Amino acid sequence: MNKFISIKNENYKIIKILDTGKSGSSYLISNDKIKYVLKEFRKIEYSYIKFEELLSKELSSYKVLKSIEIPIPNLIDYNEEEKYLVKEYIEGKIATELIAENILNENILKQLFQIVKIAYANSLNIDYYPKNFVYNNKRLYYIDYEIQPFTKEWNFENWGIYYWLNSEGFAKYLKENNPDYINYQNTFKPIVTDEFSKVRSNWLSKFGNEL
Repeated sequence: MNKFISIKNENYKIIKILDTGKSGSSYLISNDKIKYVLKEFRKIEYSYIKFEELLSKELSSYKVLKSIEIPIPNLIDYNEEEKYLVKEYIEGKIATELIAENILNENILKQLFQIVKIAYANSLNIDYYPKNFVYNNKRLYYIDYEIQPFTKEWNFENWGIYYWLNSEGFAKYLKENNPDYINYQNTFKPIVTDEFSKVRSNWLSKFGNEL
């Protein structure tokens, strides 16, 4: 990436990388007045989608998420030729930090379950991995645009919830960058313990009316 990028005829400086995911890398950019997130798609082939289709799929997913009113950052701009998009930057604590610090509260969990309810009602899964959520001004946002058709294997209570339960694991993961603290080795499957299953049952009982 260059150190600067032009968005709507205005130059923005690339401040730092925020994250690298399955389909690309996200950067914080600023023109000293406003901050945005720049997502640059990577040329990696997946069995379910080609590189050339990544941007268009993300744009299509954004429209769906907006229409069903899941709280997400607004889309600012995109470039079909250079395969990137620019979206609103939402400051706040990433959910991985909230989990690692063991400070999830009832307000956060209620909003999380409400987001899940909306996704289920529309036969969708979103990426429930906690790095895709930010808590700002008492509001929880889904900051990714990924959606997939609903499957039980990858839904919230059978997959994503176990990451939200693993406070100790995320504390170690954020410190050592070792995914074995949150996933079974060499998989994208979260660690499940008897204690997690107990708390999971409590959460589903307490907030399950949101689903």
